[in-house]
Amino acid sequence: MHWFGRVVGVGLTSGSGGGSVPAMLRTVAATLLVLSTACAEDFWLDEELPFVDIRLGYGLTPIPSEYAVEVGTVPAGPTFPQALTVEEDQANSLAYSIVGGNMSPFGPLFGGELVYNYVSQHVTANSINGVPVVPLPPASLQYRTIGGNFLAGVGWALSSNFHLEALGVIGVGAMDLDFTDGIGTKVDGEGWYWNTGVRGGAYFTWGRLVIGGLVEYTRLDYTADANWAANNTEVDDVESGIGYRLEIGYHIQ
Repeated sequence: MHWFGRVVGVGLTSGSGGGSVPAMLRTVAATLLVLSTACAEDFWLDEELPFVDIRLGYGLTPIPSEYAVEVGTVPAGPTFPQALTVEEDQANSLAYSIVGGNMSPFGPLFGGELVYNYVSQHVTANSINGVPVVPLPPASLQYRTIGGNFLAGVGWALSSNFHLEALGVIGVGAMDLDFTDGIGTKVDGEGWYWNTGVRGGAYFTWGRLVIGGLVEYTRLDYTADANWAANNTEVDDVESGIGYRLEIGYHIQ
């Protein structure tokens, strides 16, 4: 599977994303960005050295448990829906991040991170054009993403070795996910995604060692497609949910 720079796309059910939550998410993320910018003046004028951490993290991030795929015939012909249900609804998440700023005791934080998500999703139901596939052939869809996030928000040092963070997140990346047909054959899809989110974290620092964790609400917008011999599959959808991560790192200063 050529997962670097690819995405396996599958859509989700209408219940994932919608309502006022996306608008609230954008409002909170924008507020954190404004707060970090408002604190920037103190950051640049303060004579103390800024705070900088490098962190490695592992956690779980939400992904769809139901997929709606649009299947089209080649050349241009009629399209029909395919619905897939899978067991796993969270992916493993590995992250490398750098966060810096100034907290004395409250101040702006900025940063960036690389994130790789992966999971193998076992298919438990498959219907094509409204007709269930029976018996269901064994199939597992590989779901992988790799991308980067920009972070901006505020931090609050409650003591010399413990602080809290509230960050807005915006990012973009590539995705790789398998499509499958009615007989269990799979093919790679490719595409891209962009995400927005808000997160809160708590971190302990002992000398140069940093240990902590975060909880994040994220919204993922993605599109992907794949070509078969006689048709193509396409998806353009949204997923949202709550994820978390444990982190360990090095406190530079």
